Amino acid sequence: RWGTDEYNIGLSQRRAQSVIDYLVESGIARQRLQPQGYGKSRPKTITKRLARLYPQFKEGDTLTPEFIEQLSEPDQETADQINRRTEFQVLSTDYQMY
Repeated sequence: RWGTDEYNIGLSQRRAQSVIDYLVESGIARQRLQPQGYGKSRPKTITKRLARLYPQFKEGDTLTPEFIEQLSEPDQETADQINRRTEFQVLSTDYQMY
């Protein structure tokens, strides 16, 4: 179910690259983007918004493998989906296009 660390990092990196490819196809300059996959090394912590969407989790819960294994099967699937995410950060707003 969890795969090896190496497999999960590769999968995460491929997901990140897929987002980059989409953004480039949509007109964003490739040099402005940098993919980074983390695998299981950065589990999601439940935010207030996620707690409203998924009341079976409380704000502050961290979806580690150990936490997820204690959940019911349906909640395990939900937690896995929440963890299977792509996030991005804006590092600079002064990009010089020309």
